[in-house]
Amino acid sequence: MKRKIFTAFGFLFLILLAMSIYPQLKLPTPGGSYVVGRTVLQWVDASRPEVLTKDPDDFREMSAMVWYPAQAGTSAESRYFPSLSRVSKALMQSGELGWWEVLGLQFIR
Repeated sequence: MKRKIFTAFGFLFLILLAMSIYPQLKLPTPGGSYVVGRTVLQWVDASRPEVLTKDPDDFREMSAMVWYPAQAGTSAESRYFPSLSRVSKALMQSGELGWWEVLGLQFIR
């Protein structure tokens, strides 16, 4: 009986937690007269080995996210963090973000 009560309170707690977090995951709507477009540019400097990995074929990479005025209806809505699946493990290992924070990044709209 105690186990059922504990489980019920646990589920209730998780539901209340999710309900309190959900409203915080939506970013404010951008203002202005233009739709905002975004693209990611990536470069690899083959003359510089990446010192943070043991792979000898890994070279320095540079990424830049460019935001620009765009035309409505010319593209699909994009994610808040487009390369999250690629870097999520490294974000957690770095200690900068906890696993729950990395998990939450995929829900930001």
